[in-house]
Amino acid sequence: MSSGAKLLSLYTQASSSGGLGHLKRSRAVGSALSDMGFDVRFYIAADDYGRGKAKTLGMISEETIQSQDVVIDAATIPDSDAAMLQQCRHRVLISPVCDRADLATHVLVRSVSKELRTSIGDGAVIEENQSFAFVTTRQLEARALDFDEIKVGICLSGGEDPFDLDELVARFSEVPLISKIYVLHHQPLEPLYCSRPLLVQKSFSDEPWSFFADINVFVGGDGLLISEAVAQGIPAISLTTRDKLFKNGTLISQGCLAYFLRDSFFYPSVIQLVSDRQTLAKMHEKALENPLPDGASLLAHSIHQRINI
Repeated sequence: MSSGAKLLSLYTQASSSGGLGHLKRSRAVGSALSDMGFDVRFYIAADDYGRGKAKTLGMISEETIQSQDVVIDAATIPDSDAAMLQQCRHRVLISPVCDRADLATHVLVRSVSKELRTSIGDGAVIEENQSFAFVTTRQLEARALDFDEIKVGICLSGGEDPFDLDELVARFSEVPLISKIYVLHHQPLEPLYCSRPLLVQKSFSDEPWSFFADINVFVGGDGLLISEAVAQGIPAISLTTRDKLFKNGTLISQGCLAYFLRDSFFYPSVIQLVSDRQTLAKMHEKALENPLPDGASLLAHSIHQRINI
């Protein structure tokens, strides 16, 4: 990096309760900004688990925010950090689920919920662009898939998640069409719950799509892995809550993403979907209809343009 590079801070977070998506998105945006000539410095608010994952991803945290301009990718910002961020000139929020949207001078996200919109301060610049959902997909390629047999990949969160994966894997193991179940989850699942030995599990991977190389259906939460699956043409299922449907609303309307609400989850419905070859093939086709955007570069250029550094 040249001595004349413009300094830009990126505030992100990660913890055992979630936030690995923030790390991945921040790393991708930071890389794109670096390619544009910025000297990007990370400030990572994390517990021991989050710091370990940041290190695995090659991200080093500065002790303080060193720039007058900061990009914010976080869900929960403590008061002490909010006071620190408030001192920055430009505060660009790129997380659609931040509890301190009032801090933002600019909001650049894939979609704005009603809750987020009401908490954004007067005068803040808002830009919604569904292509921002594809920030982490630069290195991914579309896959040619068939559905003669189903190989399911599951990752609901990089941290804690209350959903009963043991039960889900057990139900999937009873479906004759499913030949393999790949799970990324930090706690070991109990193989005795499976009626057939289908389960392959890892606790963590910084290259999840290498682990999921053989799958043709993906089951996730509502984070970045959903858009990464769609970017590869993989039929995706989101296990989500009503208040987070806005995050992937465009993908749902396009027909490449199905969703099931956690508070009314009905196993026969999801089993029927993963057993329906015709529907899965249509979802695959829908996912491949649009050319894959380079979301990281688009977001980085928008950040540059909006704050006019």
